[in-house]
Amino acid sequence: MANLKAILKRINTVKNTQQITKAMKMVSAAKLRRTEGKTRSFRDYNRELQSIIEGVILRGGIRHPYLNTRDEKKILLVAFAADRGLCGSYNHNIIKKIEEFFRIHRDKEILIYFFGRKLKEKFKKRKLNVLEYLPAMTEHVTYEDAVEIAEKMKKHFVEGEVDAVYTIFSYFRSPLRQEPMIRKVLPITIERKEKEVENLVDYIYEPAKEEVVNWLIESYLHSIFYDTILEAVASEHAARMTAMDNATNNAEDMIYRLTLTYNKARQAAITKELMEIVTGAEALKQHS
Repeated sequence: MANLKAILKRINTVKNTQQITKAMKMVSAAKLRRTEGKTRSFRDYNRELQSIIEGVILRGGIRHPYLNTRDEKKILLVAFAADRGLCGSYNHNIIKKIEEFFRIHRDKEILIYFFGRKLKEKFKKRKLNVLEYLPAMTEHVTYEDAVEIAEKMKKHFVEGEVDAVYTIFSYFRSPLRQEPMIRKVLPITIERKEKEVENLVDYIYEPAKEEVVNWLIESYLHSIFYDTILEAVASEHAARMTAMDNATNNAEDMIYRLTLTYNKARQAAITKELMEIVTGAEALKQHS
């Protein structure tokens, strides 16, 4: 009987856990729906803006601090992860990408901004040049938030404190697939073949070329950071939704197996009691 109580208690525990994972899946799915559309539409906007910037730069005659290429002796790394767990391998994959970045640039000085409590928990005991640990970005992030971050990061580059700026984030491909990615943000570099340069569209600038180009390049930098943040947020919610869906399904399987075990144990206990009754009755009959 004690064994039956233990199995029943475990079944109830798994059911309670399943309710929690199901609720977390629904919450993450709702957040993903809000973020996914914004991410995909801004991705298209960012791609078009990048195409215009490429055309303008490849035409030549453009001077801007963001285009100044220097020997990369000091690098600024901006990495985005989550504050919470229960999102599968999302944080682990970001950490692996950061470790890979450290190996690639082990001969360089790296200044770091970490977004996400999980990165702080992982790297706080290591001797890294972390300028600041910041909270993870959420689905409520706005373009103005991204502009504020971009302005903070570009200052290091423009003032010559670093020679390049990189970001590490998770690229949202689908609710089932998120890909950790390293993106070079500054300096802005464009590479195209000669044939593509010949086919570039020429633009008419109003009021003045320099003013328009400066605005475009500044907007492009801001859009890169906003796009990066949206990708990271969408990836986190997708990873958590998938992880909680898997946990819910696993709980369902566990409940089925435990229920089967409980029924077998209960049936065995009933059979044992019946055998004891029959055996007792037979013994009384023989005695009489």
